[in-house]
Amino acid sequence: MFGLLGLQASSLRAQTGELDKYNIVWNSQSHNSGESMPCGGGDVGLNVWVENGDLLIYLAQSGAFDENNTLLKLGRVRVKLFPNPFAGKTFKQELVLRDGNIVITGTNNTKITVWVDIFNPTVHIEIKSAKLISAKAAYESWRYRDRIMKGRENNQSSWKFGAPPNTVTYADTISYHGKNSVQFYHRNRDSTIFDATVRQQGIQSVKAGMYNPLSELISGGELCGDDNMVVAQKTSDGIYNGTDYRSWQIQSRKPGTEFHIDAFLLIAKAKTVGDWQTALFHKQHGPLSHVPYDKTKEANITYWHHYWDKSFICINPDDANPADSVWQAGRNYQLFRYMLGCNAYGSSPTKFNGGLFTYDPVFVNKDYAYTPDFRNWGGGLMTAQNQRLVYFPMLKNGDWDMMKPQFDFYLKSLHNAELRSRVYWNHAGASFTEQIENFGLPNYAEYGTKRPAGFDKGVEYNNWLEYEWDTVFQFCLMMLDVERYTGKDISHYIPLIESCLTFYDEHYQYLAKQRGESPLDENGKLKLYPGSAAETYKVTNNSTTTIAALQGTLTRLLALPDHYLSKEKKEHWTQMLTRIPPISFREFDGHKTIAPAQKWERINNTEPAELYAVFPWHLYGVGKPDLQTAINTWQYDTDAIKFRSFIGWKQDNIFAADMGLTKEAAELTILKMKDSGRRFPAFWGPGFDWAPDHNWGGSGMIGLQEMLLQTDNRKIYLFPAWPKDWAVHFKLHAPYNTTIEAVLKNGKVQSLKVTPVERIKDVINLLK
Repeated sequence: MFGLLGLQASSLRAQTGELDKYNIVWNSQSHNSGESMPCGGGDVGLNVWVENGDLLIYLAQSGAFDENNTLLKLGRVRVKLFPNPFAGKTFKQELVLRDGNIVITGTNNTKITVWVDIFNPTVHIEIKSAKLISAKAAYESWRYRDRIMKGRENNQSSWKFGAPPNTVTYADTISYHGKNSVQFYHRNRDSTIFDATVRQQGIQSVKAGMYNPLSELISGGELCGDDNMVVAQKTSDGIYNGTDYRSWQIQSRKPGTEFHIDAFLLIAKAKTVGDWQTALFHKQHGPLSHVPYDKTKEANITYWHHYWDKSFICINPDDANPADSVWQAGRNYQLFRYMLGCNAYGSSPTKFNGGLFTYDPVFVNKDYAYTPDFRNWGGGLMTAQNQRLVYFPMLKNGDWDMMKPQFDFYLKSLHNAELRSRVYWNHAGASFTEQIENFGLPNYAEYGTKRPAGFDKGVEYNNWLEYEWDTVFQFCLMMLDVERYTGKDISHYIPLIESCLTFYDEHYQYLAKQRGESPLDENGKLKLYPGSAAETYKVTNNSTTTIAALQGTLTRLLALPDHYLSKEKKEHWTQMLTRIPPISFREFDGHKTIAPAQKWERINNTEPAELYAVFPWHLYGVGKPDLQTAINTWQYDTDAIKFRSFIGWKQDNIFAADMGLTKEAAELTILKMKDSGRRFPAFWGPGFDWAPDHNWGGSGMIGLQEMLLQTDNRKIYLFPAWPKDWAVHFKLHAPYNTTIEAVLKNGKVQSLKVTPVERIKDVINLLK
């Protein structure tokens, strides 16, 4: 146990100076959008760069899905100044993390500040100059016309490789509006991929009662200039990176030293365009618009200050060396947390395949010469195996409010998932498959467009995805973790958790009866066949990922405070827990290891599913019984060794940390969290998915957190896999409303602050 009460707070430092060292500064302009900086807040993300003297910004907002379920960019903004302050050698572009904005400076003390209002989705572009200048701002759109998606371009949508010929991304409506603004919006047509998916999957009988997020959806906004700007009353056409576009311009009436350009954004369901326009007008002229501009900006800066004070990891903070990969890991952790913070309050989760920060795809893969709307692996489509890595790090970061969009994804889709079970098998419970849409049904293409006659309609006809429906439990775990970390009421999530458990209990007894067998085995256990261990071990009997998920979820559900479950419910779930079969084992060179399943038919992917018992389910780990069996699995299991990597969604850095393997965790985490090789250091990827690869960044964050801090109910393990020679200043969260802030320097703990102070008795120092 720690005897460090004397180190409470006395010598801890604020992270202000440390964070400022992480600001990204460019002293030259960018060549293209692939060299952009992220900026954002609330539910808005921007790619910001200066190219050939022009300021360019891609606009993105969470939930902007079209008929095909492509996550559309809202357009591009181009700002030109005359005379051009960026024409000479004086140039600086800085991402100021603490304030959440980007500041660009040029000659004549010209400064452009770009920031997003977190509380009212508005993009602000402030222009100030010591000398008189003129300004032009253009709204540019490649969706000024219908565009047919060709070949792999369909991967940006939910049609993917199952798209009908000549599938269209329909044009937006764009026009000058008033004396100094351009209005733009995309209104979804009556028929969408939702309708095609319901028809394909044979559930038309219950369609009327299903949740449909795409119907009546309008996304767009208005680009406005200040009173010194007017519309140009004409359009012009151009080409950027091979994609044609049309431009609507506003321009200054006379030179000035200060200009303000704003983009007001709105995504909403509306019966008519008029209703949407009224809502947008209210966004611009409602109560928030009467708050003085300076106070609005100050409130946003204060928000970001609180955000950064909530948690952080600064490695080697006194020896900032951008060439040092260890220092980079700490810097890039903070950069990626900033990117995650830009969709704190969105209507949809932060997507693993780029979030709000995708850019022209040709700069990710030269063969993908498509529009800026493109991202691989779809827009409204969610791959739970990837998404979980984006959201798990938010627990120890204390960013619990940011988890709501992901949790709501499942809540909104719950009824649809329950209808699947009722229509296909006539039993209760929510059937959430892997690769599901934002309306809770399997992806159109992954479900299978060439299914054999008589194949079970509830199962995806897909070698990777068939029988994989245990991934939802990792989000159930996060919901339960939020209660344990914060004490917040999670009553509204309990029906979801219970419905997911009910599906497994009823479905596998149903399948056994369909085979003419007894519903339980000779030991009274469920027969979890056929199943899947991640996407790797297929057609499994008693998958380890499923057993760990069921054991973990049931145990945590039953551990909730008494008011969450009635006596009858507790008895019911306790009985189900007794029906979960045990995890299977195997041997390599005489060493006992965790098996991925009792049996399986084939191996399809490269994920060591056997180590899911370590993460995320923590059945094995530091301070837990039989840790050596898990370490044996890491050291001797030939599949686990063969699959090992740091790229993309690979979690080997997390597994190593959770087993206390310091050297291995450090090596893999450095590889994962070092600079991306792109101009912005945290734009990793494409890995297995797309760039920026958010499950790459998320898995790196989790690994660093687990190296520093692990918990087991009330126990707090400090430095369980941290190299003694890595100096660090960190602040992370632990269960039961606890925060841990510490400074490690020269191999010794210099400072420790545990809040509340009485929790220090639960801290165990494992520094070696």
